[in-house]
Parts: sequence; structure tokens; C-alpha cells
Amino acid sequence: MNKLLLGALCAAFMTTSAQAATLVIDLEDVFSYAGEGSPDNVVWNFNLGANSHITGIAYDVTLTAFSPSWLSELVVSFTSTGLDGVYLTPGFANSSSGTASFAASASLVDIGLDFSLDADGLLWLEFFESFNDASVNPDGVWNGTLTVTYTPENAGPAVPEPASWALMLSGFGLVGFAARRRRLATN
Repeated sequence: MNKLLLGALCAAFMTTSAQAATLVIDLEDVFSYAGEGSPDNVVWNFNLGANSHITGIAYDVTLTAFSPSWLSELVVSFTSTGLDGVYLTPGFANSSSGTASFAASASLVDIGLDFSLDADGLLWLEFFESFNDASVNPDGVWNGTLTVTYTPENAGPAVPEPASWALMLSGFGLVGFAARRRRLATN
């Protein structure tokens, strides 16, 4: 019985729990110049760990589209090397030039757009225009923050809180006491 109790206690605290992590990206005067893949566009990559699972995106941004570009043309892609990803267009309904602020969040899991990173663990962001207005360069500018929620592939076990440690240690103490008592009773 002591072995069963000890095994149950160990199993309860050794289960792995995928813990969500967040990456907050500060944007300050990030320009977008041309269509996706243009060498002029700003491209950033972040190493989140091989096969990390991207589960959510939030944004709080102020966009400026220089005339004749529209706010609905400013796009940022979240992708992984050679894999599909997600495209974010905060001003999607705003067919005008100028400056406007946008904020929202989405669980990519809930809407079926979650994805995992490639083995290199890199999350690529590219700021681009869905329509390149040749008469302006850059077409637009991003300011604010983007937040990516993800689960690292190699997320370790959950770390027990102090109260859980106390409970676990008292359980080990009871197991030790019962074993000692049994040993004394058999002698």
C-alpha cells in the first residue's frame, strides 16, 4: 500500500503540463513598403523553439497609411520556415488613408488557425502591403504591440506552488511514518 501511495503522489506531480508562453513585440515606426516577399519589407524572426505551437495573437497598434495607400492594405504575416501561417490585417475594413488605432485578440485554436513552427523554431513576421502603391515609399507604418501566445514543444513539467510542495512533503512524511511503523510491528 505504501508503494501505491508513493507512486500516486509521484505521478500527480510529475505529469507534464504544456504551459503557455507569450512573446510581446514592440513596434516603433515599422515600415511596410511593397507586396509580400519584397526585399524592402521589414522581416523579423523570433526563436520560440522547435515545433512550438502558436495558439493566439493579440494586437494593439496604430497604423498610418500614406495616400494613396489604405489602412486595409497593411498586413503582417506570422509564418514558419516553409510552412503556412496567419496573416493579420488590423485595418481590414478601413478603405482610406490616414492614421487609426486597432486592438483585438484571437484564439487561433478556437478559429482553427493555430499552427506549429518548423524544426528550426523560428517564427517569421513580415510587414507588407497587400497592394503596392508605387507613388509612395513606404506605403505605411506600424506602431504599438503584437502579442503571440504559444506553447513550447519542450515545455517542462508544471512547477508546483508552495502549498502543493507542502502537501507533497507531508504525503512523503506519512509514507515514511507508515513504513517505519510497519517495520517496527513486524520486528
